[in-house]
Amino acid sequence: MTPAAFITGVVALDPRAAALVAKAIRTGNEQLRAHGAPGFTRDVLAAGVALENASRAGANAITASAATTPNDGLVQDAERLTTEQAANLLGVTPNAVRDLARRGRLDGHKIAQNWTFDPWQIEARKRHQRQGNS
Repeated sequence: MTPAAFITGVVALDPRAAALVAKAIRTGNEQLRAHGAPGFTRDVLAAGVALENASRAGANAITASAATTPNDGLVQDAERLTTEQAANLLGVTPNAVRDLARRGRLDGHKIAQNWTFDPWQIEARKRHQRQGNS
């Protein structure tokens, strides 16, 4: 799984990566303070808390989505989406999704002849589209 998606103006972390960054901030702050340093600024600590909260919310949303989505034959892997699933979620054609992936505008993994995508990256792309960006 790719831990981050980079879309112009947005960096999207999957819940696990966000949790790791939050833990690094928390641990780094504790280490600094243990050695007598003042620790991270309030902004950095607030970012760590926000990442931790977003990580929990994202993990819960992905789990809830997987639990409530009927298995209609489309979902082949709970952690990955097919090109067709990504296209349906984004409201575009499968060819458009493959083109975005080939041009590096949507992070995906090609296994043999098939592309797969992380659900959180598709959600980030949807938010990006709603903001009027392509």
